Amino acid sequence: TDLTVSPMSLDGSFAITNIMFQKIHSYLADDLAFTFDGNTKILSSNFQISQKDTQTNATLSDLILNIPTFVFDDKKFHLKTTELNNTIKKIKITKGEQLDFTIDTIDLSNQNIELIDLLKNKNHSFSFENLALNIDKFSSIKKDTSKISLLLNTPSSGLLDIKVDAIQEPLNIDGTANIKNLTIVPYQEYIKDFVNLDIKNTLIDSSTKLHITNTTQKIKGDVTISNIDLNHATTKQKLLELNTIDLKGINYTNNNLVIDKIILDKFSTKFKIAKDKTTNIDNLVKKSKTDTKEPKKESKSSFNYYVKSLELKNGKAEFSDHSLPLNFDTNIHDLTARIDDISSKNDEATVKLKGVVEKYGLARIEAKTILSNFKNKTDVSVNFENLDVRSFSPYSGKFIGQKIADGRLWLTLNYNIENAQLSSTNNIKLKNLTLGEDVNSTEAMSLPVGLAIALLEDSDGLIDVDVPVSGDMDNPQFELSGVIWKTVGNIITNIVTAPFRFLGSLLGIDSDELGEVEFRFGYAKILPPQKEKLDKLIGVLNKKKNLIITLEPAFDNANDTKVLQEITFNQLIKSNDKTKALQELYIKKFTQEKYDLVVSKTKKEQLNEFLSNEIKNAIVITQIQLEALATKRVQNLKEYFVAHKLTLDRIQIKNEVKDENTKDDVFSLQLELNIKDK
Repeated sequence: TDLTVSPMSLDGSFAITNIMFQKIHSYLADDLAFTFDGNTKILSSNFQISQKDTQTNATLSDLILNIPTFVFDDKKFHLKTTELNNTIKKIKITKGEQLDFTIDTIDLSNQNIELIDLLKNKNHSFSFENLALNIDKFSSIKKDTSKISLLLNTPSSGLLDIKVDAIQEPLNIDGTANIKNLTIVPYQEYIKDFVNLDIKNTLIDSSTKLHITNTTQKIKGDVTISNIDLNHATTKQKLLELNTIDLKGINYTNNNLVIDKIILDKFSTKFKIAKDKTTNIDNLVKKSKTDTKEPKKESKSSFNYYVKSLELKNGKAEFSDHSLPLNFDTNIHDLTARIDDISSKNDEATVKLKGVVEKYGLARIEAKTILSNFKNKTDVSVNFENLDVRSFSPYSGKFIGQKIADGRLWLTLNYNIENAQLSSTNNIKLKNLTLGEDVNSTEAMSLPVGLAIALLEDSDGLIDVDVPVSGDMDNPQFELSGVIWKTVGNIITNIVTAPFRFLGSLLGIDSDELGEVEFRFGYAKILPPQKEKLDKLIGVLNKKKNLIITLEPAFDNANDTKVLQEITFNQLIKSNDKTKALQELYIKKFTQEKYDLVVSKTKKEQLNEFLSNEIKNAIVITQIQLEALATKRVQNLKEYFVAHKLTLDRIQIKNEVKDENTKDDVFSLQLELNIKDK
């Protein structure tokens, strides 16, 4: 060491070994809220100190600090370092009216740090390895630029590389922050504070540029999240697998986030409804603990985001519902989707989705909606093509009490939502729909669905039905699936309760007239106006191959009897001399004495009418004759149907003969529709 007294100058070097931090801490313990422990291996440096007038200058050069083990503990975090090797090229300190310092280079390399978070119940531990910190020029002169470089291996896997140029005042930080293969797994204990997620494998890679001032915070870059594997932490069920999420063109400025493109590749997810109606995502988001204090008014967040486009490629989604009488399982694969203009504001986003359902089905969805408030305004078009209807047996079993044995489905659904008011047009096409065995369901509609199917099918086995749906989505009782099934149920009810009206509507006839054939009382002949009606009915039936027409013989006792008496009377009065014929017939039926009595009491001009009525009323029409009339009517109908190409297997005649009273001027024979036995 060299010493000069005037001007004072001191040059030399020093080396200190085995400094025990525990002893230093014992002197400071009353003033410190933390403990530290360890000892130095060596602390050495060259130094130069000089004083002139009122200014003192000190320079430390080639400062070396080596600490084999250092422990810091403040009851929140426990930090431990091993083999701390730090070199500082030069430290300049000037003490005059104020204290100024400049550190030319701080170089910390190959450092391992163990950090334990004592706030976590399990004392969560993190190990950072091979930490390298280099600071070029760190100064009390706040306008000077410091170059900072940090490189370290993050817990389990991952490399963090930060390089910035920093000015303290006015604050200005420019640089880059890059992450490579950073695994999220070590940090999932913190994620589980909010969601019950078990994260496996997931890695993050990013390349970003930073620009931070007192008024501006900017981050630009790209992020890739790969090998995403998410499971429910409590049920252990698989929720999501995803090869990569690429976030391209991230631009964050002062609480405003813009992303050019998000790409999800090889996406696989599952949604399951169990028998007890719980799902695999139940309790995924943890409920916050109730705050006993007066709740604070939440200030509206000023954070805004905008994603120009989100793309999904090579997706797969599995859906199962085991809460039904039969288990329902389906999957959509080869799923692609694109969403444009995702925004925190009331901007309209465009959604397009396409995928393959099971083996041969196709799904397409297009929508325009305000994602932040879809009830405000949404237009959705959904198309399903060539779906195997057998897979919907669990739902048919629940709502109609039968499985589906065969069939294909096409759906075109259009939903319009404005101010929470839903209106929709839903077109359903079913090809070769065949019901199967019965299913015991307490929610099944008590309706002849088989008859409805036969009525709806055309000659090619195609059902084409429009189902309009509307409702108030803000109504707590509103449930879309329930509304749809109720609407379908109403349609089926209207069809099967008035089947001939439905058939007539296909011909532009707004009545039930196809379901009845009018006959004159006492006659079985089909009149020309009725033949026109029958021709129309036959034309419709020839397009409904699974329908049969059922005929029930019927007569009107009073009116048919009266006409049959008239017919019999006319057959009895064949003479040209009607007066003489009536006299002879009346005497034959009632005796000469009764005839003489009638003549004496009846005006001459009224005599023939009186005798005629008496004779007619005396004519006996038997039950056999009435039943024969009823049978003849349905036989004539059967012959007409057959003559006009309706096959015998499509015609059914009941054995019972029905006596129907009518107030009309004609007798109306009611027809029935049923389905063929298969």
